This record gives sequence, C-alpha cells and structure tokens, in this order.
Amino acid sequence: MRRSGLLKTSRAGQSHPCDFARSSSLDKYIQSQRRACVLILQDTTEFTYSRESPGKIGYTKTINAGRYKAGQPTACNLCGVLMHSSLVVTTSGTPLGLSAVKLWTRSKFKATAALRRLLNQTRVPIETKESYCWLENLRQSIALLGSPERCVHIGDRESDIYELFCLAQVLGARFLVRVQTNRLAEPPSSPSPTNAAHRVFAQLAAVPWSGRHRVATGGQDGETAFLQIKFASVKTLPPIGKQSATRYKRSSIFMFWMSIRLRIVTRSTGSS
Repeated sequence: MRRSGLLKTSRAGQSHPCDFARSSSLDKYIQSQRRACVLILQDTTEFTYSRESPGKIGYTKTINAGRYKAGQPTACNLCGVLMHSSLVVTTSGTPLGLSAVKLWTRSKFKATAALRRLLNQTRVPIETKESYCWLENLRQSIALLGSPERCVHIGDRESDIYELFCLAQVLGARFLVRVQTNRLAEPPSSPSPTNAAHRVFAQLAAVPWSGRHRVATGGQDGETAFLQIKFASVKTLPPIGKQSATRYKRSSIFMFWMSIRLRIVTRSTGSS
C-alpha cells in the first residue's frame, strides 16, 4: 500500500486535506458554540483510470478479465486510486462537507489471498492494515469538529472493527455500525441452561421484539413494509486473538445492539 500524492501538489496548497470539500456550512458549524448533533458517514470509494503507464498512478484491485482459449482465467490489475472519506451531514440530511480524507493505491496483489488464509487476522496489528483508515478518520474528524459527544460516526460492515469501538469509547464519540461479526460477550447473570450466551447474537436472539412499525411504500401493488425491532445492551469482549495483548487485557465495551427484521406484504396477492 502506498499513499497518493494528489493532495501534496503545490496547486492544491491547502493547509488541511479536506479544505477543497469543506463548505461554509461546515465552517459555521465548527465556529458555532451551540452545536447540534451531526452524522459522520465513513466509506471507501474507488477511482478507476485508463492510462498507458498505470504504474505511475497505482492500482486498486485485481479482477477476472475473462478467459484464454485454453480456459485459463485472465487476471487484470485496475489502475486507480482509493479514497476513504468522512462526510458530515445534519440529522435532516443536509451535507456540510468532508471532515477527513485519505488517498492511497495498492502495489502488491500476488499471494495476498493465500497469506490471509495463513495468518490469523485478529492477531495482526491494526496499524498495519488498510482498515486503519477508519480509526484515522475518526481521530481527524473529532480533531476538526470538536464536541465528540455530538458526533455520530456511521459505517457499513467494513467498520465492524473492535479497535474502532475502543477508540470511539476513549474519545467519547458515538457510532452506528452494521455488524458482521458474532463477537464474544460477557455471559448474563442468569444464562439459560441450554445456552451459555457467550456470543452477542445469542444474547440478542433471546431478547423479545420491542415493537413493529408499518410503512406504506406505495406503488401499483400497494406494498406495505413491516419493521420489527429489538435491542439490548451487551458487554462486548475483545477477540480471542487480541486478549493476550496488553492494551486489550482489561478491555470491554458496553454496546447497544439492535436487530431489525423486514417483511414486505403486497396488497394484491397478500404474499410477503
């Protein structure tokens, strides 16, 4: 992995890498004394280019570009740049600008998939991974905006990182993440005899549904969506591969977990 120099040219000339995408609305928010709650959306974007000398820019990933006549797959490295950014929006959906940006390219693809199978990824330091950009953007956004208690950082499944949760807790920030890992959890005081509930999903599954929302989506078929919601506060423990590390030995996080079930019913057929 290598960092891109696109924002280091003399033509850019800004003191902060996000100045080019900062609006007056974001500046007013930073300067205001009574700040409202804002949402900070983190995600990664790929910019793909077609160049005669792609090595001068860098690569983003390898794709399957078809097959030879003999049936062997053809691998193709895509030329481009990856950008991980944090977009600040109000709770009503008005975008204010970018609070953090990181650009980089990749230069090594050979045998990386095989290497991931050999290594326990939970034992690899987060500082050596590309996913460290989630932590960097969290720090940069809080340093720029201040008032971490009024910032809610939102990410998709790629942001399901235990180190990110720890950092948010240390900095006093809040976050909303779509989880993908069934993490270790401290067993409840009176666990079921058939379920030790050492995992978050097991504890959440034992919680009854808290309510149901009905949403009319419209359309010719008169579709109606039913959302069922449940939630629970679970003490989340570090992964097994990190429990021996000094900084995680006494680490635990109380997280508010929520589960949503969606069912869509069509009026004409009554099916879902």
